[in-house]
Amino acid sequence: MFFQKTDFPIHKYIYGLLLTLVISTAVSKTGMNLLSPILTIYSLSFYFSHKKSLPPVISTLFITCFSIYALGTIGSYFGHTDINDVIEFARKNTFLLILPLLAAFLSNKQNRNIACYSFLAACTFSALYGIYIFSITNNFDINIRVNGFLEYSRHTNVMLCGIAIGLSYLTVQTLNQKAKAAIVTSILLCLLSMVISGTRAGYLCLAIMIPVVLCVQYRRYIPHVAVSFTVLFLLLSVILPQQVQHVTSRITSIGDTEKHISNMARITMWKGGVAYIESQSENSFSKFLFGSGMENSEASYHNYLDTLTKVEKKAYQGVDGRFYGGSDFHNSPLDLTIKSGVIYSIIFIIGLIIISFFSLKKDYQSDPSTRAIFYYLVAFYPLVMFYTMFQDYSMIATSVALALILGRYIELSQSPKQVQ
Repeated sequence: MFFQKTDFPIHKYIYGLLLTLVISTAVSKTGMNLLSPILTIYSLSFYFSHKKSLPPVISTLFITCFSIYALGTIGSYFGHTDINDVIEFARKNTFLLILPLLAAFLSNKQNRNIACYSFLAACTFSALYGIYIFSITNNFDINIRVNGFLEYSRHTNVMLCGIAIGLSYLTVQTLNQKAKAAIVTSILLCLLSMVISGTRAGYLCLAIMIPVVLCVQYRRYIPHVAVSFTVLFLLLSVILPQQVQHVTSRITSIGDTEKHISNMARITMWKGGVAYIESQSENSFSKFLFGSGMENSEASYHNYLDTLTKVEKKAYQGVDGRFYGGSDFHNSPLDLTIKSGVIYSIIFIIGLIIISFFSLKKDYQSDPSTRAIFYYLVAFYPLVMFYTMFQDYSMIATSVALALILGRYIELSQSPKQVQ
């Protein structure tokens, strides 16, 4: 069998569907749409059919994820009493129901390795597609932002994860030189794809993640990397001066909060979002606790703005006269709190942090798959401060990453003395 059978009675065809989902997170929104409901139904049926025979660690994981999903679904109705909010929440958060099934599938090393290599291959394919569009269709016009098969934040998210996986697996001793050369090629293609995407948050996250990777895994190569980067930058500045200048200007604009319109718009909508939450805590406590709904938050936010005086309203108005925010606040914790309430947000974020802390432990750092996710999470947390991702398709890719950690946790809990 291509996969290594786990200790859990998962049907062999489901292994293939789970791996297809892993691949789809990097290349196909349609694939995620098709597979999510199928795997959600199977996950539910799997648990209720085998709950008496499942180990406590697996049973607890299923119950925890199902409970968080149920809390959010029910809470979305109490916040606004609109069935559309319930449906939208239920649809966009199915990753919570698939997560324990993914973790069970990834509870042995061979399956984790297969998933990671497959995901990296999918990221490489997506990067190649973006590079093709940039070079052939756009004639190397760096002013046109180019992604792979997904949109900006989703593409950036999977590229960061792919780069993290490649960097982690590059030092696996059992790999031959051809395999390592293929991984290096994949890393470079993903890096190039991120550069031509023009996503400034991606640049920032790379600038945070790469030094961490170097310090943890490649400390002796830091001088070599620094020299190579400097030489490459100078060389490209001569060969492609306009493209380099464009990229560097986007990088330097990240900290410009006084003149850069995009930065100012984000800050304005963040201020408006915080003010809206404060208003709900005083005037509509049910919305504060359970959220304004994924469908109704925009209308509720603009209704709130209409209650303000002209002077107060101006503080949340962009330089172009528009009011930003409502449907998307470009900040995951803020957006989650507004749409799903403070109770669900606290539980969800605490759960993310707890799983993330496992990746810091020695038993997780020794496994290339979970070490890779540690690198990825170093970039993921800054990224979510600039994009709405906690209730988006991006979270399916992130749930794969979290499932790698949880899979290792299950493996260690089942046989802590035997697992290396």
